[in-house]
Amino acid sequence: MGLAGEEIVDNRAFIIKAHHPFAYPGALEFDSTKVLICVRNPLDCILSFASLINTMSHSADPEFSYATDFPEWWDWWVKDTAEQHAKFFKILIDACTTGGKNPVYITRFEDLLSDKQNELTGVMKFLLGLDDLTGTNAERRIR
Repeated sequence: MGLAGEEIVDNRAFIIKAHHPFAYPGALEFDSTKVLICVRNPLDCILSFASLINTMSHSADPEFSYATDFPEWWDWWVKDTAEQHAKFFKILIDACTTGGKNPVYITRFEDLLSDKQNELTGVMKFLLGLDDLTGTNAERRIR
């Protein structure tokens, strides 16, 4: 029982953050009820991921140009990363949409930056299962 004698309902929310839906050896399985995806311009992702792999940093840039200094590697990297993105969306569509496992909400990173209020409103409506956020903490935090 709660402070005023009301029944306490377990409303814990668990969020699993991942970069990709592939199952890696040793990865723990989990159940989910909703999938929220934030996508980014693939051209930005390909370059950003290359820099992460080559510098082991989310903010550092290499001291060379991939396309100019390593054109063969860069050509392979772009093609391979594009294939991985295609697999990502196939897994997502097969499991969630076609397979009916979870509802999916997709938002673009660039839209979150340029139109925060509108994009966050859509995300919160999806996560909370509401058609209207009027009077909710989510509405107050977004505005």
